[in-house]
Amino acid sequence: MTVASSPGPLGPAFLSGLTHELRTPLNSVLMMAELLTEALAASAREGGGEREARYARNIHQAAEDLLELVNQAGELGRIEAGRWPVEARAVAVAALARRLEETATEDARAAEARLAVAVTAGAPERVKTDPEKLLRAAGLVVGAALHASRGGAVRVELAAGAGEGALELRVTDSGPPLTDAEQASLFTPFGGAGPRTARRFGGTGLGLPVAHALTHLLGGRLTAHPAGPEGGCLFVLSIS
Repeated sequence: MTVASSPGPLGPAFLSGLTHELRTPLNSVLMMAELLTEALAASAREGGGEREARYARNIHQAAEDLLELVNQAGELGRIEAGRWPVEARAVAVAALARRLEETATEDARAAEARLAVAVTAGAPERVKTDPEKLLRAAGLVVGAALHASRGGAVRVELAAGAGEGALELRVTDSGPPLTDAEQASLFTPFGGAGPRTARRFGGTGLGLPVAHALTHLLGGRLTAHPAGPEGGCLFVLSIS
């Protein structure tokens, strides 16, 4: 007699449920840290408590980083468990470009990097896709590029892809050269230690894997290549 094996306790469903439960206490920590930061900042302006205010800001930033990590782990869990259905519809490429630029502006400011987003000649006017998932994937790629390009520049081009109505998002950063080791591990959860994934550069170790999984969910492909002899990385996100 064959006995069906039960899914492992740490499978996608468990991960999705765990991250959901973690968000509640984390949101409480964030709220309290924000209130504490505001109170200590006011005290610092009156001549005292600057060190404590800095500590509170660090707590708040750490909580934000942890919440983003939890959100990304939850997204991976939902994708792997098949619980994040694609809701495709026709969307204007120009509108996608505007929204991507708006959402990435804060990351660019934090990285002190220049960001340029453009729709190239020949790009399709409209594409059928799930815009929220596409923008999430693109935003994570742009965020990784900005983190690697601190003080430099990132260019995003929305261009025609291979095939009728296909779209390519090309993200070029001015960060360090993309090494073979980094290229091989970019899309593996916690698999890389390069400037596009390492925590010290602002990465979580899950952003690019989530972007890769979302792109696959949309029926597309995400790849990374050396940008050129002067260094940097070129990400190509293709959907059709």
